[in-house]
Amino acid sequence: RGGSMSIAAVKHYGSASESLFVGNSTVRQVRRWDFVRKEYTTCQTHESDISCLAVCAKKRIVASATAQGGEIALFNLQYNTRSDLRSATHKALTCIDIAPGLRSHVSVGSEDGLLQLFDATRSGGAPLRSFSHLHSAPLRGLEFHALSSSTLVTRTRNSHAGAADVSSMCPGPIHDWSGNH
Repeated sequence: RGGSMSIAAVKHYGSASESLFVGNSTVRQVRRWDFVRKEYTTCQTHESDISCLAVCAKKRIVASATAQGGEIALFNLQYNTRSDLRSATHKALTCIDIAPGLRSHVSVGSEDGLLQLFDATRSGGAPLRSFSHLHSAPLRGLEFHALSSSTLVTRTRNSHAGAADVSSMCPGPIHDWSGNH
């Protein structure tokens, strides 16, 4: 209502009768659409434009990141609290995901190809690990493997895709689907 919105990301949460999260870059907010009440509520705001969004229904967490400044916000839906993390790069954060398992890991990818792994329980914390050698192109997508919180599947702007084990200090690609072997 009332004006245009620049939608950066949309993620569904819960069953069909629950919520939809919208990352709105115009007002720099993550908003939650409640299908039952038919209304928006604001979960978190940012200082710069929102570029990506992730939702973990199991952990009841919404994570969002910005196109400038390396700002990452985690919003706990159960306790209505927010915590912040800081990226090691000031390039645009292009993708984000929350580990599905018992680990409290959040991973972000950036315009400069940097992949970072965070501990979501350490508010304000720097990345646990940063991996710059996995891809040389900007990251466009990443997702924790559904059965292994230490395996990330990644995709770059130049159509390279792969999987990496982020549990070791010096991860290497597990598999490269780019065809450049």
